[in-house]
Formats: sequence, structure tokens, C-alpha cells
Amino acid sequence: MLARPLNQMATAVSAFEAGNTIADLPLDRHDEIGRLAKSFLSMANRLKSQLDQLQDRQLELAYLAQHDPLTELPNRLLFLDRLMQAIHQAQREKKQFAVMFVDLDKFKEVNDRLGHAVGDETLKLAAKRMHECLRQTDTLSRLGGDEFTILVEDLHNPADAIGIAQKIIHFFELPFVIDEHTFI
Repeated sequence: MLARPLNQMATAVSAFEAGNTIADLPLDRHDEIGRLAKSFLSMANRLKSQLDQLQDRQLELAYLAQHDPLTELPNRLLFLDRLMQAIHQAQREKKQFAVMFVDLDKFKEVNDRLGHAVGDETLKLAAKRMHECLRQTDTLSRLGGDEFTILVEDLHNPADAIGIAQKIIHFFELPFVIDEHTFI
């Protein structure tokens, strides 16, 4: 009468320790063993919830370590990693790639005159416009401030990179409209 519920508890503890689902606890009992089983299940559920939160936070931190929080673009660290991969791949496969550097002219004036909120929205819009000019395989990253880089891999012709640069220039010739402010 006592051995079976204790064995169930021991099996549940072993399952929990191994990361498996806890099943077959003597939860329907109204004695000390039932209270112990309910307490153990409650503790296991809380620990699982905390572990899930910790894993979610780790994923979030890993994402933030490689992405710009404002634009959600790859940051300098991730860009450099992709650049090194592109260099190695280009050497192995005798392919070409291009790296472009984009600095937003007069961005400091926008930030100083209209405030950081408008400056942040300007950076987001600039990133969106550049992203629309690229292929899915290309990498647009924000190095910091108003500096962006573009990695264009697997070029069949250097003129392809020139075409992308011309598209970006064209998109930046269009006015930026943020809140009630319009500027070029």
C-alpha cells in the first residue's frame, strides 16, 4: 500500500530529472503521499516554467548579440561573420562579391534638429528602403549610428552591384516623411 505510491514518486522524480514528462503520480490520495505528489508536481511545473523563460531569454540575448535593436538588422558582429564566410566561399568557388558602405548624409542635423525619435524613424525607413533594393541572399547590416554595410554575394557580373547601388541612390532621392517632417 505504501511501496507502490512511493515507487510512482521515485519514477516521477527520475523522469523529471531526465527531462521527460511526469506521469502517473498518486495525486488522488488525500494523505501525506498525495500532498507530496501534488507539491512535487507543482514544483516541477514551476521549474519547467522558469526553465522555459530562461531558454527564451537566452535566445533573445543571442539574437540581440548579433542584431541591431532599433532596425533589427544584423549588427557589426554578424556582418563580419558573414563577410568572412563570403570571402572563404568566394575563394573556394572562384566567385565574386561586393561590399558597400552607406553613410546617411545630414543625419546628425535631423537628430539634432528634430530629435532622436525622428532620427530613429529615419534610420528604420532608410533600412527598409535599402532592404527593398536587395536580393534575399544579400546582407544589409547597421554598423552603428547612421552607418550601414551591404554584402552582395554570388555576383555574376560586377555591374550587378552597380545596379543595386543605383537603386539605393534612387530610393534615397525620394523624400523621407516622418511624422509631419519631410526631408531629403
